[in-house]
Amino acid sequence: MKKAITCMILATLVCTSAYPWSSRPSKPEPIISKRPQAVGDIVGRDLNVTGLGAFGHVGMWTGSKVMEVLNESSVVQQNSLRSFHNKTKWWGARYNTSIFIDRQKMIDEGWAQRLYNPDYTLRTSFIVGKQEEVCTSWASSFCREKKVVVKPGLWRCDTFVNWSYYQGARVWADSGLNTITPRSLFSKLRFSR
Repeated sequence: MKKAITCMILATLVCTSAYPWSSRPSKPEPIISKRPQAVGDIVGRDLNVTGLGAFGHVGMWTGSKVMEVLNESSVVQQNSLRSFHNKTKWWGARYNTSIFIDRQKMIDEGWAQRLYNPDYTLRTSFIVGKQEEVCTSWASSFCREKKVVVKPGLWRCDTFVNWSYYQGARVWADSGLNTITPRSLFSKLRFSR
């Protein structure tokens, strides 16, 4: 009897250590409805700030990740759709159609902004990061010596998505530069996924 109990305990330990999922019931992952389907689709959710959720947060689908601007040390990021979806109330994915959209250019131009040490802002104005030549030494009225410096970008999630969209579509997702909230940008896109 003692030998049989020892064998059962040993079998249980081997089974649960070799196959850890068999020892506990698994909770299924929630299904993400209204998923993005094409590069450049704009995804939205509530803002993850108590009392301000309705203003929203938007990002752009890269084909495998969500490119977004966050108020963190690394401002321009690519995160999983699951991570973006699970933070707050999910709105889904939206898009506008045009035969002239270069969807990959939207992603490439937006992702390149991380190279210009961007800052986060709460304002609706933005600055596109870039490299710029500046004169470091003058002789009379002529520049004798130049140096390349980085001009940091300044972004909020909706201004970043709107600008990135423009880079590939040559039209603003939210007609014009004066996006008021991420929710207004998202709602002005004509088609839902």
